[in-house]
Amino acid sequence: MTLRFGIPGIPHDTSAGLGRPSARYAPAEVRKSLKWNLNRIQGDGIYDVKTGRTVPLGGAGVTGHGDVEVIGHDYVLMLEKTEVPVLRLLENGVIPVIIGGDHSVSLPGLKALHSVAEGAMGIIQMDAHLNLVDDSPVQGRLSGSSEIRRALELPRVSATNLVQVGVRGYNYPDQLAYIQEQGIDQIPAPEFSRMGPGEAPEGPLRWRHRRQGVLHAGH
Repeated sequence: MTLRFGIPGIPHDTSAGLGRPSARYAPAEVRKSLKWNLNRIQGDGIYDVKTGRTVPLGGAGVTGHGDVEVIGHDYVLMLEKTEVPVLRLLENGVIPVIIGGDHSVSLPGLKALHSVAEGAMGIIQMDAHLNLVDDSPVQGRLSGSSEIRRALELPRVSATNLVQVGVRGYNYPDQLAYIQEQGIDQIPAPEFSRMGPGEAPEGPLRWRHRRQGVLHAGH
């Protein structure tokens, strides 16, 4: 089966209340960079200089889908409308690759996937941050600090099917209590760097045991 990828942009950063709004410019800049790489495809392959080999693309198709409509005056409505074009891609057998935007734009994509997927749905989150804040007097409940917490409230998404890869830094103690209570798995950035991508699929359980002192040092 030939894979088809669609790239919609969500130039939205209104919920970057604790940072510097500027992620709205990312879709346009990523497209500029992507254009250079796509131009280097010959036949059905592209030369990967790092590995020294030509990577076959298997006939995969990549199409751009422009930017979704940004509704600056109504953040909640904007997130709801953003879900629609992503859902349309999924319904047509196209794998969406969403370019944000701040972290909050992940939620419409996850909700769209939840609408078309059957059975239990898992999330692999590759991020330095937890994004598990329930509510905040500054950011509210739908910010870039809360989208994973909101995704865990979807009917067929269980916290035990969430793996957070690359998390680092310091955070609130109540976040640890929530993680332990819900059974969320993590591979912190130093641990992922140590194990590498080959061992990472077994990483969450190994890291949980290591943190609890089950594994001996050096294992």
